[in-house]
Amino acid sequence: MAKAHKIELSPDVIARVTKRRGGKLHAFDRLDPAKTALIVIDMQNVWVKEGMPAYTPYCEAIVPNINLLARAMRDAGGSVWWIRAIYGDDAPRTWSAYMEFLSPEFLGDMLGALTEGEEGAMLWHALDVQPGDQHVIKRRFSALIQGSSDLLERLQAAGIDTVIIAGTATNICCEIGLFSALSRSFCLSSRSCSSRLSGSPSALGSFTMIRMPISFPVTSRHASRSNLMFSGLESESR
Repeated sequence: MAKAHKIELSPDVIARVTKRRGGKLHAFDRLDPAKTALIVIDMQNVWVKEGMPAYTPYCEAIVPNINLLARAMRDAGGSVWWIRAIYGDDAPRTWSAYMEFLSPEFLGDMLGALTEGEEGAMLWHALDVQPGDQHVIKRRFSALIQGSSDLLERLQAAGIDTVIIAGTATNICCEIGLFSALSRSFCLSSRSCSSRLSGSPSALGSFTMIRMPISFPVTSRHASRSNLMFSGLESESR
């Protein structure tokens, strides 16, 4: 059975952020679905499938919640974007820091797995990917930094100003993606269908701090509420 993290936000953080918002818990009461995108990061076999180089037992458990959010986004008129990391063809030439960060053995396994066409680079089979969804290849941890992908230009062209982040890993690519999106002036929301690489609560890092100022959590026990929330989105501009 896939493992799942127990996500808890500090009562002190909740109290401080609620006070900062004048008693308001959620940063955004309404989302315009036409301007909102669900961004699903790195849910690829290399992390989700047992036996792969970067396998973590916490990834598969978040798939049902990701699928629920994806269906709710589509039903509400929003869009779903699947982001895949492809490093094998580009990183050896342009990302020397990454080449030196890992052992040669593990690096070779990762670059091999994250090469387009390889099994490790493919999206996990149980994800609810639909023909109308968008697909993006990224070359760095964040898809929104210069040279990593065309995600920024495509979001802007589609009139997207709000992104919801899900995927793996919470404390690496999802967190970096959040900060990158915030720096690009997107409104943000993160979901508790992100997985970190270890079971340690400390692995959440500053992701815990950024989640409260910009979002509200949706855990498995709140999945039905999440569906209702998206189905009831009002199509109005902020």
